[in-house]
Amino acid sequence: KPYAYYTQSIYSEDPMVKMVVVDEEIADSLNNSKNWQTKWFGAPLVNHWTFPLDSDNKHLVVFTNCDQVELQLNSEIVGSLNRSDFEDEVIQTDLAYEPGILVATANSLGKNGKSVTVSDTLRTAGAPTMIMMNADKLILVADGQDVMHIETSVRDSAGTMYPTADH
Repeated sequence: KPYAYYTQSIYSEDPMVKMVVVDEEIADSLNNSKNWQTKWFGAPLVNHWTFPLDSDNKHLVVFTNCDQVELQLNSEIVGSLNRSDFEDEVIQTDLAYEPGILVATANSLGKNGKSVTVSDTLRTAGAPTMIMMNADKLILVADGQDVMHIETSVRDSAGTMYPTADH
C-alpha cells in the first residue's frame, strides 16, 4: 500500500500527505536473499513508527501534493520541508528514532480556494493486548460460492497496530 501513496500524490487533486519509513531490517534481508524475485521489490516501506529502542536513524519518505510539510515528533518540530527541494518531489529525510507520535502536516488551497490542512500520524505501539479482526462485508450469501475476507492484526490497548507481533 505505501507505493499507492506515491501515485495518489501525483494524480490526486485533493490535498494529501502520507508518511512511510524505510525498514532497514527488511531491506537487509532482501539484499542478502538469493531469490530472483528480490530485484522486483522496491524499498521496503512500512507505515508504522514501532521499532526497537536501540534503532538508528530512520529514513522517512513523505508523499504529498502540497508544497511544504512540517514534521513533528512528540510535539517538537523536527523540520519543515519543501517538496520542490527534491528532484522527484518526494520528500525524504533521516530522522533519529524516538518512540512516540510522528506527525506530518501540510497546507494547501482546496478546490473552493480556502486553505485546507491535511496531516498524517504514525504512533509507536505499546505492548500487544488484543487481536482485531475486520471483515470486508457483514453478510454472506449461503450459496457455497460467496467469500468473506477477514483482516487480522495485533493491537495495543489504544488500538494502535503492533506491526511485528510474532506470538
